[in-house]
Amino acid sequence: MKHTFYRTILSIILCAALSGCAEESTKITFNADYMGQNPPVDKPIPFAPGVVSTKDHKENGCAFSPDGSEFYFSRIVNDKLDIYVMYLNRNGWSKPSKLFNSLSNDFEPYVTLDNRMLFYTRSNHKDTTFSSGIWYVNRIEDGWSEPVYFSKGMYVSTANNGNIYYSGMLANGWISGQIEMRIFDNNQFGKPIELDEAINSPSYELHPCISHDESYIIFVSRRTDGRETTDTFNDLYISFKSKENRWKEPYYLGNIFGKSIRMAPYLSPDGKYLFFTMESDIYWVSTSFIEKLRNNL
Repeated sequence: MKHTFYRTILSIILCAALSGCAEESTKITFNADYMGQNPPVDKPIPFAPGVVSTKDHKENGCAFSPDGSEFYFSRIVNDKLDIYVMYLNRNGWSKPSKLFNSLSNDFEPYVTLDNRMLFYTRSNHKDTTFSSGIWYVNRIEDGWSEPVYFSKGMYVSTANNGNIYYSGMLANGWISGQIEMRIFDNNQFGKPIELDEAINSPSYELHPCISHDESYIIFVSRRTDGRETTDTFNDLYISFKSKENRWKEPYYLGNIFGKSIRMAPYLSPDGKYLFFTMESDIYWVSTSFIEKLRNNL
């Protein structure tokens, strides 16, 4: 009875937070100046070197708020992962500061396209009183609410219609190596659905980045398909939806950007740039290559 009660309360919280997200997300105008950085074109470059991408620390995963007034990223300091935030105000961008003061490892932030929720991955560090997995906070008048547990898994990405994609997690807390999604309908999320075999190969897949219209997905895989080497390492692939609404054969993005270990892909709210983690820094590049690939694959 108690578990049923808590599930009901969680459902109510989620419905209140997410109600109308598909309709309202398209009304938010993205006005970020990208911290005054010279925008990249064909070659990925570090984002905001010395401020976000630093020599002294390791950064991983980032997200803008849909209106462009906030920038979130995770950073390792003294072997602990924390989410940092920067705010755009009249005087420019604030210095990075911790979003939470917690004993847990908090990382991989993602702000939903309706600007109402921030999902992130939370894992045990010194605090063992909670479940590792996907957590979220609701936007309130003076910032963010207290954290709420969502489900097992890590690394969230959402579409305009509210559908959520993430890396699956096994019961023992290890990453499953499979990408899952949940359909958002009638103000609630459905049951987890594993993506088809074009995405979830016998190798290892994680870190999904769904396009806002769900017409393509960028993700991390250890597969060797399309590579000139049989070495297994994490790198980025892209797959487009077919007319039959199925995922096409993924294309290895190392063919464009060169061989490297890349993680945590993220699309800017305006869709103009792809961000990802490489060499312990956050890089960005123009998404102009995506339409060229779409027309040729």
